[in-house]
Amino acid sequence: MSSPAQRPWRLVSIHPCGSVVLAVMLAATDTQFAEHLAAGHFVSDDGTLLIRSVKMMNQSMLAGFQVNVHAIGDGANIIVMGNVEALIQNTNTWEQRHRIEHAQILRYEDILRFSELGVIPSMQGMYATSDKNMAQDRLGEVRILGTCAWRKLLDTGVIIANGSDFPVEPGKKADFSLLDQDIFAVEPTENWNTAVSKTWVGGRLVSEAQAQ
Repeated sequence: MSSPAQRPWRLVSIHPCGSVVLAVMLAATDTQFAEHLAAGHFVSDDGTLLIRSVKMMNQSMLAGFQVNVHAIGDGANIIVMGNVEALIQNTNTWEQRHRIEHAQILRYEDILRFSELGVIPSMQGMYATSDKNMAQDRLGEVRILGTCAWRKLLDTGVIIANGSDFPVEPGKKADFSLLDQDIFAVEPTENWNTAVSKTWVGGRLVSEAQAQ
């Protein structure tokens, strides 16, 4: 196998405060359900944004990476599960714990495929509440049954990776920036005037704006 620095698609991140090898690759097939950009299986007013990165996924699996694919809508999940199944068989990477990020809207037959393929659904409970007021109107009475289907997935024996979708690690070395004004206190039209005063990476100050 090639060294991490030689692996494809710049999949290894070198941290400014030290060498960190990330054995994970993330691809995307759609984006937010609430913003009408989740790729749906049936015709609806939802927009569609599909990026089919099959070649990237194949090379990543062969290089030993866990492949994570962002898929929210049932249409995106159909495509992703089909590609992941074929690629796992081609690369013999059943043990690499490939993952579908969000897996929010699923057909029943795709719920079963997670356990069959050993693929991890990475789901966030917050979307069950944030999208509840619009979900059934957009999906209908049948498709809604495969939305945020935690119990149905757990009943198949899969392990769900839970999370907030906003990683926070108290007590860890933090990456953050300090702004020169409170963007929640100023008028939205003035946010563009906000400048970064200082930036910390790994708990260390790495950038500081020059005094005017």
